[in-house]
Amino acid sequence: MSRALSVDRVVKVSINLAPLAAARRNFGALLLLGSSEVIDQGERIRAYAAIDAVAADFGLAAPEYQAAELFFSQSPRPSLLYVGRWIKEDAPAVLKGAALSEAEAALSAWTGITEGSLTININGQQRTVEDLDFSDAVTLEGIAAIASAALSGEGARLDYDGSRFILSTAATGAAAVLGYADGPLASLMKLTADTALAPVPGADAETPLEAVAVLADRSGDWYGLAFTDPGLAVEDHLAVAGFIEASAKSRIYAVTTTDTRVLDAAFGNDVASRLSGLGRRRSLVVYSSNPHAAVSALGRAF
Repeated sequence: MSRALSVDRVVKVSINLAPLAAARRNFGALLLLGSSEVIDQGERIRAYAAIDAVAADFGLAAPEYQAAELFFSQSPRPSLLYVGRWIKEDAPAVLKGAALSEAEAALSAWTGITEGSLTININGQQRTVEDLDFSDAVTLEGIAAIASAALSGEGARLDYDGSRFILSTAATGAAAVLGYADGPLASLMKLTADTALAPVPGADAETPLEAVAVLADRSGDWYGLAFTDPGLAVEDHLAVAGFIEASAKSRIYAVTTTDTRVLDAAFGNDVASRLSGLGRRRSLVVYSSNPHAAVSALGRAF
């Protein structure tokens, strides 16, 4: 009877019972929460690696840009910033078309349209505007304005953001809905079902605390948090600070106050005194005439 070969001559097996290393947190990532409508309620958050991209999206006057500039101005420069959307007021439904190519964005492709029509599903009903004449338009923003004037009576508006056409409803709140557009003009604007992004329904306004709770897990590696709107009430700051303090993930909440009463030891109702009285350990308060000064401090630390 022949002897069997040892399995060790065919394959070698080793078992490693070492535990997996924990995933690394990014302690240099900041989340700025602002109410600008650049980021819609469907997207909610964007990542940025440089100030140029923030400027391109928000413009130089937006509080999101002004806060981001302080963050990226530190030396050494932080490498990751998140900007999130706080739905401060009821938001409309939105339909974003795909970005136009250079040829598609050429004005000559539009000025020959003198009897254009556009059909859109607005709040569950088909609406059509006709006789759109773009012959006198000099920019694509002008094209959007002509169509928007016609759509205003149907409960919608059209904008051009420099790369794409964007439809939105006049109605706001969670009840507002917007479907895809139809027809040749809709195809040119890339607002049809086979070209546009998915429609985003409207949304009801939320408190700062509700916004933070939603975004807490949208991108799990942000460590610092600051709002770009300077008008938050003290109670809102306290609510957000409490959420950050109780969260399982270690995070820091930064507040800038421009209230001069914070300098008076006899006044105890300012945000710094209230947070101190509550014993919050993961909140930072900076007094400054610059409403985003705390972001500068976090940028230096990060």
